[in-house]
Amino acid sequence: MSPSIRRRRITAASPTPKKLATFLRHLEESGSVSFAARRAGIGRNTVYERRKVDPAFASGWRDAVAMAVETLRDRAIRPRPRRRQPPADVPAAHAQAGGFLAGARVRSGRRRTIRTMQDNAGQ
Repeated sequence: MSPSIRRRRITAASPTPKKLATFLRHLEESGSVSFAARRAGIGRNTVYERRKVDPAFASGWRDAVAMAVETLRDRAIRPRPRRRQPPADVPAAHAQAGGFLAGARVRSGRRRTIRTMQDNAGQ
């Protein structure tokens, strides 16, 4: 046998067609080779080697990456959702306050404000 002909050894670790299809599906969803390989149960280097020797797999890889790029681009340019209007019983300071702690401070102050309003109404 000539030294230029290299036989591929099939082992238990060789990716099955089902695993390769799973890899391509996860690659299309995430755009991450590492993530997709991990989810499919294939080594990252294995899929890169397979891409070099298998033109059909390389074509599927290109298509999956193109779909992932389109999905990410669509998410990036999607218009932001409109901000909800605060309920009428929420003080204006709470509606303008940013962050969890600021909201907690306003909520604790709101209790005092409500008690003060009730006390003033009784007078």
